[in-house]
Amino acid sequence: GVTPINSTFLTTTTTIEELNVTSNSNVTMNSNYTINNVNVTSSNLSLSNLTITNLYVAGSDLYVDNGLNVNLIEIQSGTSSLSSVENKAFNATNITIKATLQSRVSTVAANYTLNITAVNLTVEANAVINVTGQGHRGGTNCGNGTGPGAGQGASGTTTIRGGGGGGHGATGGNGVSLEGILGAGGTAYGLVTVPTEPGSGGGAGDITSGGACQTEDGVAGGGALVLNVTGTLSV
Repeated sequence: GVTPINSTFLTTTTTIEELNVTSNSNVTMNSNYTINNVNVTSSNLSLSNLTITNLYVAGSDLYVDNGLNVNLIEIQSGTSSLSSVENKAFNATNITIKATLQSRVSTVAANYTLNITAVNLTVEANAVINVTGQGHRGGTNCGNGTGPGAGQGASGTTTIRGGGGGGHGATGGNGVSLEGILGAGGTAYGLVTVPTEPGSGGGAGDITSGGACQTEDGVAGGGALVLNVTGTLSV
């Protein structure tokens, strides 16, 4: 379940020295508190209406709903994700990445963009910002991909059949077989020069030569990354 930390949970203070979230915890914080140090390890943490001095993250997923002020975010180890409501910017004065940072995987119901605004952003040696495959999911069971430019799944009766590629800045490629075009590529959307939305998934193919579907799942679309660094970017 999810543990909420709010004014009904904490009633005696508006400043917390240290908060540790560990061991696959799911915690939601929604109160006007100031927290000096937050350590998140292998957990899910949702934040809103908080002021945090130092936020240390290791192998965790962070989601911001509203009104978060952070001085320092440090991605320490493992693979972590940052995301926010309506893909608003994740704001911090200083961000240091020492491990892997990625966007949350997009779903049929929600697009997730790794959208960061910082005064100073440092990506240390061997650290990675990676949104590969973090867009909408590819199709399964010979079905269509997902997303606004989803590729069409394979159909037909005789030969091995290819699913259509997902669209984004341009139309996705068509899937083909000896029967001709079978899985149509997805439609284009977004801006080619300034892409801010996740890519769509490709349609699933069929690797049998007829009869029941034996699917080759479609590939997920690429994730979206937006960086706004007003001071120093160090890579």
